[in-house]
Amino acid sequence: MKIKSKKNIKNNRKHSKKNVRKNKRSRKNVGKYSRKNVMRGGVLSEEELEGIIKRLKDNTTLNISWNNIGPKGAEAIAIELKTNKESALTTLDISGNYIGDDGAQAIATALEDNNTLTSLDISENKINVAGAIAEALTKNTTLTTLYINNNIIGDKEAEIIAKALENNTTLTTLHISLNFIGPNGAIAIAKALVNNTTLTYLDISGNNIGPEGAKAITEALKVNTTLITLNIGNNDIGDTGATAIAEALTPTERYKPTLTTLYINDNIIRITGAQAIAEALKINSTLTKLDISGNGNNIYIAGAKAIADALKENTTLRELNIYDSNIKLVGRNAIADAVKENTTLTKLDISFYDKDMQDKLKENKKAQIAAEMFITMKLSQSNLQESKLPILPDKIIKNLANNVAKKILNDYVPYPNHYYINNNTNNNNKGEDY
Repeated sequence: MKIKSKKNIKNNRKHSKKNVRKNKRSRKNVGKYSRKNVMRGGVLSEEELEGIIKRLKDNTTLNISWNNIGPKGAEAIAIELKTNKESALTTLDISGNYIGDDGAQAIATALEDNNTLTSLDISENKINVAGAIAEALTKNTTLTTLYINNNIIGDKEAEIIAKALENNTTLTTLHISLNFIGPNGAIAIAKALVNNTTLTYLDISGNNIGPEGAKAITEALKVNTTLITLNIGNNDIGDTGATAIAEALTPTERYKPTLTTLYINDNIIRITGAQAIAEALKINSTLTKLDISGNGNNIYIAGAKAIADALKENTTLRELNIYDSNIKLVGRNAIADAVKENTTLTKLDISFYDKDMQDKLKENKKAQIAAEMFITMKLSQSNLQESKLPILPDKIIKNLANNVAKKILNDYVPYPNHYYINNNTNNNNKGEDY
């Protein structure tokens, strides 16, 4: 079996902004769909932008990201959002357009009166203004998803936005990654989480909240009962932050965790942090996806063994990403052995090929699908009974459910294909120790 080098794996994983911008959509696709306008990449002329704006009342989605529309273009869109009462637009993506603070101010002001938009992406626009966005979040009653990634939002701006989140009752998804938020900004967001009852998804990755910010957010999680997805990857939270997160994942008599998805990748987590997370996993019954990957996390063999022990007891985790965490071959093999005893894990990324492990993960997934199919078929049988039609024995229903699950899983891959090359040999090598 041949395995791709670490360098190649990383190259496959990363898509630089430069390459994203080069993947431009052809202008001939604009207006191709009656309810959707997409024009990513390029430079729009004033006439083209004006033509798109005029069609807003007939479209639900407008994507003109990376078109250099600037502040004036954003202001023109804002006027339409504010004044056109017939607009059907629900999704707007103007990311990567250098709209700046003036453009963001115009869009935010328009949101105060707009009652159709549910999703807005203003990422990568050199935005520093936060007051206008906060005001919009206070007054707008329809926006559920907001992307403000990769702007110039620091602690002060985060504090202003967090204040608005305390009283906002519509936003469910907030992406505020790759900004300049430190511990103080994270503490403000944590305070908002204590009072907010609608946010279910928070991405604050790629900032610099550190251990102090992580501790504040995890304390808030002990009070918040709605957040189910948290991404605080690449924030240098270290073992102290990881230990705090472990406490938030640990149920007590007074507190039951609600998180189902957690990203703590690239966070300078070492053995102590990994062991704390592992201990929490042994008794946590809500988390289904955990990402503790990245070369910033060196959990070593001891950390891997702790997680392996947790997998033997955990009954809810379905996806685990521990790629590039310096767990060595011994750590990988420990996790591989643990998977043989685990009955729920269906996706695992430790970046080496093991056919037995893949078969076991597929078997777990098949069992889950079959169980769901069995319940569905039993309910259908109940309906048949009311109609006085013949009822199939449970054994036959179970066999049918298993057969359906098996067909569904024909092409199922328990971990990403692109990390591996087909195994054309019969050797039992479990991968190079890079």
